[in-house]
Amino acid sequence: MQKKTIFAVSIFTIAVILVASIAVYCYILANHTSLLKIDDEKEESKNVYGIVIDAGSTGTRLHAFEFERNGTELNLLYEYFKQEKPGLSSLTPQEAKEQIKKLLRDVEEFIPEEFRKSTPLKLKATAGFRLMNPERSEEVLEAVRDVFKSSQYSSLKNAVEIIDENEEAITSWFSINYLRNLLTSDDKVTALDLGGGSTQVAFEIVDEIPDHLTEHIHKVLNFDSESELFVKSYLGLGLMALRHAVITEEASENQENVDTYCINAEAHPFEWTYQNIVYKITPKFTDNSTFDDCLIAIRKIVSKLLTPKIPSLQDQIINGFSYFYDRSVDARLIKKNDEGDEIEVEKFRLKALEYCENKPNKDPWLCLDLTFISVLLQDGYGLKDDKKIKLFSKIDGHEASWALGSFLQDYLSQKKRH
Repeated sequence: MQKKTIFAVSIFTIAVILVASIAVYCYILANHTSLLKIDDEKEESKNVYGIVIDAGSTGTRLHAFEFERNGTELNLLYEYFKQEKPGLSSLTPQEAKEQIKKLLRDVEEFIPEEFRKSTPLKLKATAGFRLMNPERSEEVLEAVRDVFKSSQYSSLKNAVEIIDENEEAITSWFSINYLRNLLTSDDKVTALDLGGGSTQVAFEIVDEIPDHLTEHIHKVLNFDSESELFVKSYLGLGLMALRHAVITEEASENQENVDTYCINAEAHPFEWTYQNIVYKITPKFTDNSTFDDCLIAIRKIVSKLLTPKIPSLQDQIINGFSYFYDRSVDARLIKKNDEGDEIEVEKFRLKALEYCENKPNKDPWLCLDLTFISVLLQDGYGLKDDKKIKLFSKIDGHEASWALGSFLQDYLSQKKRH
């Protein structure tokens, strides 16, 4: 009788342990945080939220999105955008922490409290961080990770990192074509992104790509298929990095007083800060055309950095954003509006000539910037004078940025895994 009692107790104990183990496993499974995990009780909700922080070289931009599920697709309903300057690459780790904390406090007004735990949060640092000292950049990123750990949102260990150059180009392309409702059409557009530290180009492959460029072909998830893209990012050919390369081309190491042909000869000397160094810039006088000498200087730098050179984009439908749009507005080449505007490529060269040769504008950089954009489009991408490209800051009220494409690619990857 005693043996039967001991046996029964043993079976009961094993059963209790087994049930408890299953319960613990289910709890861990249900509460495990992943970049795009959605709590079970919200799985049936039509609303999906996400936060992507773009740690650019000139500013930190927080993008928060609200989507509505529509079958296998997501419809973007609303977007929250907030920017803080300067960029994280110019801050100490403690300053970076405070900047990110402020952005996360601000976005609380957009993300309902009941969705915050399941809202994915990530930060991707762009080319400005790739140009930094690796040890210093990691200190800043680690400070951001500390903030993320105590945030209300869902993030993984890899939620804070330097964005892969291919990912930046791919997600830029995805954003533009998603916002223009072209992902399922045969008329997808080529995306040109001009940032502060790098420039990106991405397009869907229609014609055969030369053998020496096949390493730049990538397959990209779409909502109901895959797209095959050519993508390339050119580090150092962002607008700020290019300015720095031009003004220091003939300067000695650590020289802060510099001159350049790419500033109108009548411009007053001015100061410019890049990567925490303050440069004092004066125009360099020339017996030739200021524009011609500037053109020579910029072509020399672009030819070194634009490798490999890609096939001509002349036959592509091209959409550009970021500094392509911003500097066009600043130069009054296009009007600032939410619908975007079209421009012929030659306009950049003609306007650059005007700012380089005529009386100086209050913006001393327009001579250099417009000359660079002209060289990039014509020498780099093979566009002719009469080629028209469309430039955007926003599309249907939403920011034209790689951040949206980054969230959607994560979402599609998660769906594919499950």
